[in-house]
This record gives sequence, C-alpha cells and structure tokens, in this order.
Amino acid sequence: MAVARTYLDFNATAPLRDEARVAVIDALDAVGNPSSVHGEGRAALRLVEEARAKVASYIGASSKEIVFTSSATESNNWVIGASWAAVITSSVEHDSVLEPASCCDCPRHQVGVDEKGIVDLVALELLLGSLLERVEREDDCTASLPLVQEQHNKPLDKPVLVSIQAVNGETGIVQPLGEVRRIVDLYPGAILHVDAVQIRACHRDLLEIAKPDFVSLSAHKIGGPKGVGALFVRAGLSISPMMRGGGQELRRRSGTQNVAAIAGFGVAAQLAASEQEVAHSSLLRALRDEVEQGVCEITPSAFVVGGSGERVCNTACIGVPGVKGETLVMALDLAGVAVSAGSACSSGKVASSHVLKAMGYSDSEAGCAMRISLGWSSTKEDVARFLEAWRSVTGHIFSRRTNEKQMRKQIA
Repeated sequence: MAVARTYLDFNATAPLRDEARVAVIDALDAVGNPSSVHGEGRAALRLVEEARAKVASYIGASSKEIVFTSSATESNNWVIGASWAAVITSSVEHDSVLEPASCCDCPRHQVGVDEKGIVDLVALELLLGSLLERVEREDDCTASLPLVQEQHNKPLDKPVLVSIQAVNGETGIVQPLGEVRRIVDLYPGAILHVDAVQIRACHRDLLEIAKPDFVSLSAHKIGGPKGVGALFVRAGLSISPMMRGGGQELRRRSGTQNVAAIAGFGVAAQLAASEQEVAHSSLLRALRDEVEQGVCEITPSAFVVGGSGERVCNTACIGVPGVKGETLVMALDLAGVAVSAGSACSSGKVASSHVLKAMGYSDSEAGCAMRISLGWSSTKEDVARFLEAWRSVTGHIFSRRTNEKQMRKQIA
C-alpha cells in the first residue's frame, strides 16, 4: 500500500499550482515558433509576452526588463560571469553565485555574516570604500558606518558587482537589502545584483526597497514549472548576451523560447503577486511556528536556526545535535514526508552547510541541519502529519541509540 505523501519541501520539491499546470498544458498546443511571423508564431509569441508582463508585474518591473532563462542558476551565472572590475558576494550565497564568483577573472571578495546570518554591512562599506570613491549624500543613512580613510584606487573602467541574496534558501533569513542599497548608492560604479529566488509574498517589498540592478528569479519556487527562470535587467543597463545566434529575448539570450514553461511561469507569478497570496502569508507563518514549536517539544535538544531574527514566512531550518540531517530526511521520506537537508541543489552532497558554518555553527552542528518549507497548499493537517512522523522517527532513533549504549556497557 502506497504511503500518502506530505510535502514540506516547497522550496524545492513542490507540485505545480493547478492554474499553472493548466497554462502549461494549454500552451503545449501552441505549435508555432514565437520568432515566426505566421499566425501560429504570433499566437506563441503572445503567450510569451503575456507571461513576461506577469513576471514583470510580480517584481514591479517593465516587460522590457525581463529576460527568460532556463533557471535562476543560469541567471546568477550570467550576471556573475559578466565583465566586472571586482565581484563582492556574501558568504551565505547559493552555490550558483559562489561557484561562478570563484571562477571570475577579476578580483573576488566575500563579506561575512553575523551569528544571525545577516550580512556584515560595515565590512561591505569598507570593502567598497577600498575599491571606489565615496560620494556623500544629504540623505545618507549610513552616517554611523566608518568612513574609509585609506588610499582609493584610481577610477575603474568597469563597475563593481555586489551580489547579495534577498532570502537564504536554507534558513529563510532575510537580508537588509535596503541598507545594502544605501551603501551601494554611496559608491558610483557599484552595481547591485539580488538573487530573489526565495522571496515570498510576505517580503515582496524587499525588491521595491532595494531597487536592484539585476534580479534572478525561478518559476518552480513560486508554483510554476521547473526548468524556467528569469533575469531582470534594469532599463539603461547592458549585459553581454548569454547566447548568440537567434536574437531572441531582445538579443540577450538567443534560442527558441520554452513557450509552455514560460506560460506556466507567468501564471505562477500572477498568483504569487495576488492579494490572496499576501493574506496566506500569515497562515504560513503560523504553520511554520507550529512546526518549530512541535519539534522542540517532542525533541527538546533540537535547535532552530535564525529563530530570533527576521525570516521569510514559510521556511524553518532545524537541527538535532548528534543526528545527521540526511538521516532525518531519509527517515521522514520513508514515513511519507518530503523535507530537505539544506539546499536541494546540493542536498545530494555529503557536506556540512556552508551557510550554517558561516554563521558560526560547527561542522557537526551544520551537518545536522534540515530544512522544512511550506507553500500554497500547506495545511494544519500537513503539519500534524509531519509532527506525528517526527515523533515516530526521532523516537526510534533515540531508542536505538539507548539500546546500543546499553549493549556496549554489557559487553564492556
């Protein structure tokens, strides 16, 4: 008999929204190439452009500022791999930012975070000050930050890229993008890129506050199909084309568009920007808190990462000292509950979370991390089933350990 599945892994493994599924299926009947001028081509192009407008509206942009890609990973690589005087990232970025940054031909710099996972703003300001000339402004809100007195480099021919995520995918911790933007604005020649993949309705205002120059997005994080993403490029900025040869996507990314996936992305973005989604955020936050409270009651030794700071409404990062995150994930999976051990993109790797280690957790503590993320269809019944499975799984683990200790004592 098949085990009924409970999905608490919406940051990675989540069902399509029903409306997005319909949009994808309907778009499969659009047989035309969007670049063709005949009727079938125009019909396919209309679907692409309607979706582009919806994705643009989702982040408060214009349609001409949206370029469709295959994923947010592609979008991140595209921006990071462009031509910069220097690249600055935080130590808790997704690997799709950190790895291309490590391969850049220009100088690379990394800004640390505190124990709450918040980027070190003083270090960011000092770093930018060592690269660029600071311009004082009447509305300068960073007066409390130290002024850089060391010798500045001569004016740079290329901009300096600052890439700071909006929300951490493993912990749900929200970065102070407004403060980051104010610091970046003090240094002409600095450009801000935001990986906004993990933004939810409860924090959509982050982008309005941050006014980034580039934004990476992913469809499946908000209920759209997998295999499609987008890059926002602020009007007036240029970036070298990702691919050449066809002229699609305003000559920035050549190749025939994935019409069906893009159509589904558009519908998902429209739903994610709706008032109903905003209202649903309070329910998700309550369910997340119920998960964390229940876990800590059942397993008093458990710890919640970032619980004292600002987090996105749907994500919890929990660990049990001495129990590997992968062990819990696999045991819960057998019990019919889908969760993740850290980022889904790297959850197959046997390695401690670089995010938790950057926050000051030890290797063993970081290896205990497990991520729970809720979504548009999560219910109190899902939480109840998870807690029931958690009680059974952890009870079995600790009971087995007790028995093993007793056996070792008897042998000794």
